[in-house]
Amino acid sequence: MPSFKSGIFTPATRLLQLMPIASKFFLILLVFIIPLGYLSLNSVEDKQQQVDFYTTQRSGLDMVHSAYLVLPKLMQLRDAEYAAEFGYIDERIDVSQTVSEIESALEGLIGNGSVTTQQQLAEVSRLWQQSQQNRDNALSRHNHYSMITLTMRQYLLRLAEDYDILLGRDLHAYQLSHINIDSMLYTLDLVSGLRGLGAGVISRGNFTPDSFIKMSYYAGELEKTLTTVERAYKASDASQMEDSMLYKNAQQVLTNSRNFLRVTHLQVIDPDSFTLTARNYYQQATRALTELQSLHDQTGTALKHRVDENITKQKWQKNEIIFISALITLLMLYLFAGFYYAMKQGIHQINTTLAAIAKGDFSQRAEACGRDEIRQIADNLNNTADQINKLVKIAYSK
Repeated sequence: MPSFKSGIFTPATRLLQLMPIASKFFLILLVFIIPLGYLSLNSVEDKQQQVDFYTTQRSGLDMVHSAYLVLPKLMQLRDAEYAAEFGYIDERIDVSQTVSEIESALEGLIGNGSVTTQQQLAEVSRLWQQSQQNRDNALSRHNHYSMITLTMRQYLLRLAEDYDILLGRDLHAYQLSHINIDSMLYTLDLVSGLRGLGAGVISRGNFTPDSFIKMSYYAGELEKTLTTVERAYKASDASQMEDSMLYKNAQQVLTNSRNFLRVTHLQVIDPDSFTLTARNYYQQATRALTELQSLHDQTGTALKHRVDENITKQKWQKNEIIFISALITLLMLYLFAGFYYAMKQGIHQINTTLAAIAKGDFSQRAEACGRDEIRQIADNLNNTADQINKLVKIAYSK
């Protein structure tokens, strides 16, 4: 009666007993190769999907950056209206050239993104055309430009969603993308809005109800967004120390932005009397805005660098999987071939020797190499042939 151990292997034993040696090796090889190939293929496909995802993100970042360049120009035009009212001309702004650049940039963005995103861009273009025909007062034009910048920010967010930029397969890139494309854009818009409205309020010497409501709203929103951005940078800094210079710079810029917000609260919104000039306030806001735009650009560069690293890493891992799988497969084939030919050679030697003995030739010997069971069988066969040969000689001698 077979033991439990032998009973377990009985089906496999009987199956392999029905096959020649070559078929046995081929079957066993398939049992190893097929699962290995399946797992390797899945791993390679997964890595390729990761590469495609990050490549889409990378191309999207370039697209979003091109679209973002329109936003500061819109802000400049919005605030230049108020600057002109109190006699301050920002020499860095050429209005006619800026208008031309915005129109050219909007035309260059046509056709990018999903249908919904293109509809959002069409709305930006429609509002822009209206702004060029609007000849109302500075506050009315400021409100109109605010609507354009809001719509432009929404377009940028939709464009980022189209290119998977706001998805979090990589936590650090996810945090940087939301800082760069969401919170920072809103922060820039708010500081720019305060710059124009605040300078206009100071130049007139009093609030209108509309400007008071807008400035209070902008200041409150800016307070919240600065807190959000600070937390996001801090969370990123805790996990990615290699970008520590970016975060140190961010802390300084955000501190300066809070100082500007404090000036806005204390010296512009509901003051007993204005203790600074419209020109001075406009210049302070411009400095804060310039620092924030520079920080936005640095964060965008860090984000692109991170995505490039992810692409390189995933490509390397994919190639590593292909190389290791191919190496293992070749090594398995080589070892199986060596094992097969070693057995075949040993068995051939044994069969040849047995055939010679059966014909009465006791001088034939099995020349098996190695130290395995085949060698032991060959040695036993050779010993048996020696003993039979000796017995035969004794018999003939008598």
